Amino acid sequence: MIEVEIKLPVKSIEEVKAVLLENGFHKDKHIREHDIYFDGERHIKDHGEALRIRETTNAETGGTAAQMNFKGQKMDRITMTRRELEMEIGCAEIGINILKAIGFFPVIPEVVKDREMLVCNDITACLDRVKGLGDFLELEILTEEEPLTSGQHGEESIKAKKRIEKILHKLGYTMEDTVSVSYLSMLQDKY
Repeated sequence: MIEVEIKLPVKSIEEVKAVLLENGFHKDKHIREHDIYFDGERHIKDHGEALRIRETTNAETGGTAAQMNFKGQKMDRITMTRRELEMEIGCAEIGINILKAIGFFPVIPEVVKDREMLVCNDITACLDRVKGLGDFLELEILTEEEPLTSGQHGEESIKAKKRIEKILHKLGYTMEDTVSVSYLSMLQDKY
């Protein structure tokens, strides 16, 4: 699976949300995400990859869920498009302890964000308020294609990127306004 994603800092989450709602998006859920990233002898980050445990709390119900994610190398320098492997786990703490037991160690800092999710068909808009960083918009489309051996985008990814660009233009942004740095890297650079 390929996740075609862009991320950009925004001045007003409320204004972005209003424009998205006017253009066919609807509210999906409001959550709080707590991400703990890991590294090991292989130096995952040095390869442009990421391994994390995410604990998600539903802001309305208080219910929690946990997942483990592996994100491959970025496929270009503008977007956050990359291969993503993800699985639900029963308990974040147990997942953390398993990774530690097999030689991985937590990376500092942890990433904590409040996220309101809007959807329109297969497009997800995440309005993020990231602790220590500020407000961001992520737009993403998951495609079923597998990464090409050369790391280039396949046809589905190219179409998804063009659809995301159209939404950005409606919001008054361009691809040049996006950032291709993770929240973790931004926080690490800040401290």
